[in-house]
Amino acid sequence: MKVSFDFDNTLSLENVQQYAKELIDKGIIVYIVTARQPIVGAYEYAGYIFDNLALFAITDKLGIKRENIFFCSGNLKANYFLEHPEFIWHLDDDLNEIISIGRHTKVHGIQVGVDDWMDKCDELINKYLC
Repeated sequence: MKVSFDFDNTLSLENVQQYAKELIDKGIIVYIVTARQPIVGAYEYAGYIFDNLALFAITDKLGIKRENIFFCSGNLKANYFLEHPEFIWHLDDDLNEIISIGRHTKVHGIQVGVDDWMDKCDELINKYLC
């Protein structure tokens, strides 16, 4: 069973990290699918500074394998999920990404930050297990 998380404003949040760790401890395979560039270290993009070393520090701490991190390089994440329909859901803060994933793939896009995001994730996992 595979699920995925965006990084910025999603897995970068402490409560989301705790949830991801719980899933990993249950044997669920966790991926990161991020719009970031696959550049080691810090870089500037669209006026923002990104540091993938910080991303790797968090994913290493959580036990997410480096081969389970996919960099979309600014492209829509739905493109990745079209080629990888085996994911149950993708958690993201970007509503445009969530809508695109929902319209174009079989993967469920879930928005972090809404009150019931974790319940939605758990409900889909439980549905898959049954």
